Amino acid sequence: MKTLTRPALLVGAALALSACGSARLPPAPENQPPVAAVRGEIANWAGTGTVTLPGPAGQALASAEVAADGSFSLALPTEGALTGAGALRDSASALAQLGCTGTLSSSTPAARGYGFLALNARSSAQAQTIVAATVDFSYLPPRARLQGYAWLYADQATRLTGTLDCGNLLGLPRAAVTVNVQAKQGWNVLGIVLDASSGLGGISARGTIGDTADTRTVWRDQSGLIEW
Repeated sequence: MKTLTRPALLVGAALALSACGSARLPPAPENQPPVAAVRGEIANWAGTGTVTLPGPAGQALASAEVAADGSFSLALPTEGALTGAGALRDSASALAQLGCTGTLSSSTPAARGYGFLALNARSSAQAQTIVAATVDFSYLPPRARLQGYAWLYADQATRLTGTLDCGNLLGLPRAAVTVNVQAKQGWNVLGIVLDASSGLGGISARGTIGDTADTRTVWRDQSGLIEW
């Protein structure tokens, strides 16, 4: 991963691995309320520090303290804070902020949104861009799968559907990702599943993005995900 908004999450693992079948994380329960905070723990963390959600211009939209064990609870910004920072955009293109390209169909065309998948973490000893993701891979048979989380704000309830190109997430020319998100008004948790494939035609990838249950997440230095 070279930048915050274009994180190459899987490139190192994907180069020599073949795909497993495409899947998605379980959908969010119908009665799940809007998400108020990101509850997480940073792996391999040392000392106290802060975690920050950067806005589109690099400004801090929210921040929280990180305990010595790496745990934190980051209160997500309000609609007023997002509007004041110029962060909201039409919901059909809100997932472009995750590093994907293309336009989705929105059941509420007037809805606006903002999405993110990375945070900045800093202590006296280290500074990291972190993501809530893991990569599982094996060589026999060779395969790789990334599972991760992103967060989406919607100012109105809407369903987002379609296909995006999320190749930038993998450092690949293309990755067709099927999107099916039932977004409630407020903050929503999204589950990302990406499968890497290598064959005679080169490296390819596919995946899914959908709404999923709010849960405590483990965050890792983005650069550590590609050191294989």
